[in-house]
Amino acid sequence: MILEALKKQAQTDHICAVDEKGKMLSFRDLHRRSDALASYFLDRLPPKAPVLLIGDKENDMLTCLFACMKSGRAYVPLTVTIPEKRAAFIADDSDAALIIAFHTDLLSSSKLPRLSEEDVGDIIRRYKDTVLEESSWIRYDDMMALLYTSGSTGSPKGVINCLGDLENLFLAPEKYYIGGPGMRVMNNFSYMFSAHMQHVYRTMTLMGSVMYAVPGSIQKDVRKLMDYYLEIRPDYLGVIATTCAMLLTDSRFNEKEMPDLKGVALAGEVCSRKLIESLFQRFPDITVRIQYASTELTTVAVGNSITKEEFDLIETEVIPIGKPVPSIEVKLWDEEGREVPDGEKGELIVLSERLCDGYWKQEDQTSQSFFTLPDGRRGFRTRDLMVRRDGLLYYAGRLDNRIKIGGNRVELEEVESAISSLPLIHQCVVRPVHGHDDRVISLVAYVTQTDSLKSHLESVITIKKSLKEILPSYMIPQKIVILTEFKTNTSGKIDRAAVRMYHEEQMNGVKLLESQQL
Repeated sequence: MILEALKKQAQTDHICAVDEKGKMLSFRDLHRRSDALASYFLDRLPPKAPVLLIGDKENDMLTCLFACMKSGRAYVPLTVTIPEKRAAFIADDSDAALIIAFHTDLLSSSKLPRLSEEDVGDIIRRYKDTVLEESSWIRYDDMMALLYTSGSTGSPKGVINCLGDLENLFLAPEKYYIGGPGMRVMNNFSYMFSAHMQHVYRTMTLMGSVMYAVPGSIQKDVRKLMDYYLEIRPDYLGVIATTCAMLLTDSRFNEKEMPDLKGVALAGEVCSRKLIESLFQRFPDITVRIQYASTELTTVAVGNSITKEEFDLIETEVIPIGKPVPSIEVKLWDEEGREVPDGEKGELIVLSERLCDGYWKQEDQTSQSFFTLPDGRRGFRTRDLMVRRDGLLYYAGRLDNRIKIGGNRVELEEVESAISSLPLIHQCVVRPVHGHDDRVISLVAYVTQTDSLKSHLESVITIKKSLKEILPSYMIPQKIVILTEFKTNTSGKIDRAAVRMYHEEQMNGVKLLESQQL
């Protein structure tokens, strides 16, 4: 599957696979270098022992990914910005046998054997003439990657991704993905984020696109990011909604400055109508692909491909995330596990012959989220609420974030969506406030603004006045906290765990909150 595709691409010497700040690596070089490193792994490491990879978008990070698979083992990717304690937990929990670290001292005190980027280069030179047998390659049911989730509700969870789990990635039609032979695609996603599998294994390896490394150091600097985009002139972008919103703050992000842009894939977060409308205003001729996936699903499960003409025909405020890919079936269940009729909310259940094998060393959590049908298909309870209308799925919030205020059921995402739709708002996170008996008594909205010239009081009054027109009173946050920016996690999303901690620190009892409400 993946390794066969890499070998096929490597038959043509001049085809470039990746470009890291002008340092290019052809498919042939990538194939040969990963063969050499895999040979070293087979000589020095126990069979199937995972390798911990710490880095950013270095070319040889890809060499390491493929070398792990060619030697029949999984890789465990980490970014250089991950906190030391968190990295140490993952190193221990994953049972890694080796650390390969690119330009970082992270985990330098670990007792595990450690290789630097220079060490990797030396090993490749020593093993360059070694013949690697395909019999050592990872097998269909073997774990190929162990990706740790954000752990917002506790310790990080390792999600087991087997080679066969990527089957849906190869079976999906082109309309669900971006790229093509020789197309320039920006490699924005961290390797800790499951979306990297789409870019590396589908867009680059299968489709033959050229991946341009976007270093983490410029991911949050819109001017530097745009400077780089304008230098590369990409054919396709794959970003999360937060990054897209950031790019739209730069006036150069438009069709005139980026005439080669053919499509943008939006993954990882809910896409507002306002965001997509703004995107089409800048690029009226592109195709926007909305991708629904998760670390547990490994690949895109539901997607939608939209042109400006199709977008203009959408009358609903919520943009449909689309239909399941052909190799996946989805159902919407109520709390009793019964299928809900069209037009009603239900939890999205994903069914497929290939889904991830669950959570590493966590059988209880695996059994809560995964199940197997009599026909052998695997099922995953996503905890995401959806509504199906006319065959299309619409995101309707998280099952985990259902609360009640005064007996009224409230979806926090619904409140966030309403606030985010206001012209004044850039980003928003809503948190509940609990009384002494643990009942939810009100909401707090943490927001960043698109216009920072207004005073705090003016902004709050404007927000609340606008919300009164679109939300019932019990859904309007009693307190609006205006922030300069949100912290983000390794995948570029808002760090909701950090918001939760800040929220809990600021409460200091309900009376303090009530004395500050407007």
